[in-house]
Amino acid sequence: MTRKNKSIERVKDGVGVMVKKTRKVVNDRLDAMEETLKSSVDDVGRRYYKTLERAQGAAREQLGEVKSSLQGTYVQARKKLLPLQRDARKYVQANPARSVLIATGVGLLVGLAARRRAAAL
Repeated sequence: MTRKNKSIERVKDGVGVMVKKTRKVVNDRLDAMEETLKSSVDDVGRRYYKTLERAQGAAREQLGEVKSSLQGTYVQARKKLLPLQRDARKYVQANPARSVLIATGVGLLVGLAARRRAAAL
């Protein structure tokens, strides 16, 4: 072999070694990037679920507060309406004919109002 051929062979071998080393470095970097990406995705997923849990907890808390408030309002309204219900019952028992006429008049007015509203639509 001539000197020129030996030099070419050495250059080819050197390039081959460099290509192998470069491939290894690139593959190592790609693997590291893949692991970093997986870790980031897992972290985002964990944060998402933590945020979701917090939001659900806050919604449950607010729902409980609204429920308590509505129950209190219902109890107060019921206490105020019980005497009116007793009074109305006594009035109807004392004046049955007048009560029937009043109920008929109220029903007629409600029916007319509903009829006008249905005609307007």
